[in-house]
Amino acid sequence: MNEKSKNLAEKYKVVGLAFEMGYIIALPLIGFLFLGKYLDQKLNTDPYFKIAAIVLALTLTSIWLTRRFSEILKAMREDNVKNKKNY
Repeated sequence: MNEKSKNLAEKYKVVGLAFEMGYIIALPLIGFLFLGKYLDQKLNTDPYFKIAAIVLALTLTSIWLTRRFSEILKAMREDNVKNKKNY
């Protein structure tokens, strides 16, 4: 693979990662917020379930992002090791 195609592939990886991070942050927050709003309306407990839903979403998002970043770092380290062996 030549240098130009490697750079293009890296750019696509970065763009894909940016979209993935957006989804990882937005999906739990939106989903749990709607659930909290529904439960608050059903049980007449406004705003307690919404607050709990936001805290839960932020916690789960943090865990999800931490795991995803550790996977990415592991893959980057493996790529570096492979590249060093090729030289």
